[in-house]
Amino acid sequence: MIDSNGRYSTGVVGQVFAARSAKASTYVYRSFNAPFNVSYIEYVFREGDRLDVMASKLYGDPKLWAKILDINPEIPNGFHIKPGTIVRIPID
Repeated sequence: MIDSNGRYSTGVVGQVFAARSAKASTYVYRSFNAPFNVSYIEYVFREGDRLDVMASKLYGDPKLWAKILDINPEIPNGFHIKPGTIVRIPID
């Protein structure tokens, strides 16, 4: 289920069927709306860091973790960021 207030709510839902089985995988295609001229700082991710905790401290709302992930499209999964990864943190 896609939350109507979530980051994927404006995405396009589709399905892909595996060639060898009748199983379907559902996906959401979402274009990123991060502006090209956004100001940010670079942060070296450490063991134990979490984007939701960072968003809570920086923006006052842990649900804004996607704001950080949106300007880091090279990071495929915000829940599995390796320590030492440089993460861009948008600043307002």
